[in-house]
Amino acid sequence: SKDLRLFEAINDIKRPLTEDDLKDDESCLALDLLWSDPATEKEENKLSTNKLFGPNERGDDVVVFGRKAVDLFMNLTGCTHLIRAHQPPNMGFELAKNARIATVFSSSHYCGSYNSAAVVLVSEGRIRVATTTVNAKQKQIEHSSQDDQSSQDTD
Repeated sequence: SKDLRLFEAINDIKRPLTEDDLKDDESCLALDLLWSDPATEKEENKLSTNKLFGPNERGDDVVVFGRKAVDLFMNLTGCTHLIRAHQPPNMGFELAKNARIATVFSSSHYCGSYNSAAVVLVSEGRIRVATTTVNAKQKQIEHSSQDDQSSQDTD
């Protein structure tokens, strides 16, 4: 049987989680789960042979995880894939670490801009993905809107 302590620890995370909860506990599992990113190839190459994690350019409190961390997680939990968010890929969806890590970004209007977004359905042993695309007209509207706002700011 697989080691279920990790799932128990995740289940024990206090909900709702506040920003103060994250500040009070620097080793907070919730912080690691929310903000850690899969290492890029460049970051992966910087990890020493025994390291599972490395520094993340998004901040001192978060890390990147390498292939070895993914392998360990999959072996300990019996999971075959990990679906995560909090990092907007170009097309709203991105695979990493031999397609075992899926990053999904579901906001198509993030921070006021138009971007691609995706949704994931896991059912009947399959993972299905649907994505939106941003067309040139939306980009032009966004660009014009930003130009209008910039000129208003200087008036």
